[in-house]
Amino acid sequence: MGRPLARWLPAVLIGGGVLFDLVTPPQYTAAPFLSAAPLVAAPLYSLRATAGTALAAVVTEVLLATYHGVEDYYQSATEAITVVVVALMALGINRVVRRSDARLASVRDVSEAAQRAVLPAPPTPSPAWRSPPATWAPGPVPASAVTCTPSRTPRTACG
Repeated sequence: MGRPLARWLPAVLIGGGVLFDLVTPPQYTAAPFLSAAPLVAAPLYSLRATAGTALAAVVTEVLLATYHGVEDYYQSATEAITVVVVALMALGINRVVRRSDARLASVRDVSEAAQRAVLPAPPTPSPAWRSPPATWAPGPVPASAVTCTPSRTPRTACG
């Protein structure tokens, strides 16, 4: 999946969750869709955008519970708490991913500096080292180098 396409996935999950919740009976819940949205956003988005996605998922869960009317308070509370806990986990995952990206960049910089310190600098190319441009064109081909195949060459060329 392309990265620009993947960036839309959290919004698609929230929208799909709302649609799922509205077209199915009330005992079916959109909580899995709403929980997945911040988890998908964690490695793709910044901390602020991941937090925004998490907030949107939690607010959507609460609004859907309110829309259906709270028949079973404990079920609605459990679903909302589940989305909140998963959203907090997504924020933690986002921080871990960002730190590992920063460490990887730091390790890359250190290894590059170590290579520059240990390895000699590459020689600068000298104009004398360059080969002449490839402008040579072949001259006429001698008749002895021509291979005759009767099906492909005219009768006059091969005798």
